Amino acid sequence: MFEAKNISVSAGAKKILDAVSLEIKAGEVIALLGANGAGKSTLLKAMCGDIKISDGEILLENRRLSEWNHCELARKRAVLPQHS
Repeated sequence: MFEAKNISVSAGAKKILDAVSLEIKAGEVIALLGANGAGKSTLLKAMCGDIKISDGEILLENRRLSEWNHCELARKRAVLPQHS
């Protein structure tokens, strides 16, 4: 299970995400929909560990994302960004 619990992301004084939660179970296919600027990409970047969250926690198999090393994460999930 991949889970974001009440995560918040800020850019300076502006909050981009405010207490957002999402749970994705193994084998599940989901669609993340919203208007431009709603925070969809920010949520995905935070869940991948590409950007720092200011509050909340992100869990992969009930372990905080920060507790995984890069090799372990590569074996558990794949990320294909639009731009590298």
